[in-house]
Amino acid sequence: MSFEDYKLSPEVVSGLNDVNFIEPTPLQKKVLPVALEGSDLLIEAHTGIDKDGAFLIPVAQKVSSSEKEAGTRALILTPNEERARKLDE
Repeated sequence: MSFEDYKLSPEVVSGLNDVNFIEPTPLQKKVLPVALEGSDLLIEAHTGIDKDGAFLIPVAQKVSSSEKEAGTRALILTPNEERARKLDE
C-alpha cells in the first residue's frame, strides 16, 4: 500500500516524497483512514516518525483541499521548540 492509495492530493504526496515518506508505516495504515474521514484523533506514541505522519498527513490533506473561506484548524503540541522545528520541516 502506498500513500497514493489514500487519494491524497498531489501536493501532499509530493511533500511526502520530499521527506522520504515512501509508504505508510503500520501505525499510519491504521490511523490514516480514520483521520482522513474527519474523525478526531488522540494518538499516544512516545517517539517516531510514524506517529508524526499519522497526524500530520491528514492535516496536510485537509489544508490542501479546503476552501480558504472554510479554513482548517490544527493544534499540534510539542514538548519543546526543537521538536516543533522538526515537525515544521
